[in-house]
Amino acid sequence: NNVHGILTDYASGIVRDVRIEHLRSFSGSVIGIAHYKGSTSEIDGEIQIDHLVAGQKMKKEQVGQLILPNSPPFVCSVLIGPNSDAETSPEVTPIVAATDAASITVGDQIYGYDYCADEHTRIGDMMQPLTPESFVAVDEMKLNIIDKSLIYHPENVHSVASLIVLTAA
Repeated sequence: NNVHGILTDYASGIVRDVRIEHLRSFSGSVIGIAHYKGSTSEIDGEIQIDHLVAGQKMKKEQVGQLILPNSPPFVCSVLIGPNSDAETSPEVTPIVAATDAASITVGDQIYGYDYCADEHTRIGDMMQPLTPESFVAVDEMKLNIIDKSLIYHPENVHSVASLIVLTAA
């Protein structure tokens, strides 16, 4: 149950001017853009990634009990995947280049129990993610409106948060 915004696998092309947001997995990993084995890709233009939640329904205790092949829910903005056949087929190692015009912006709403901290496995900067236990989905909340004249619009939830009391359903 892993979620990818864009995934390349034995593909070639240009990823240009993309916005990826609001991807969630209850117990798996979430990757904004993933370049896997056999891919030759170029990143160009504005790439914006935000609101990624890996392991949304898992608790820290559950994650601590996972054993391979199950791993902690992982989150990554732009991943360069490994070549599991590097010894026998080095030619299928993913090749990803960012142009001089590429701009990768990763927002502050990134949640997961693990992430692509190694600079060699991702493109662009990425902060350590927030714990999924701190994530509260607006669509899973009960809204108690204090000011009845307020009209709720999901795209403006951050700007009206001071006027709304959110309580878990």
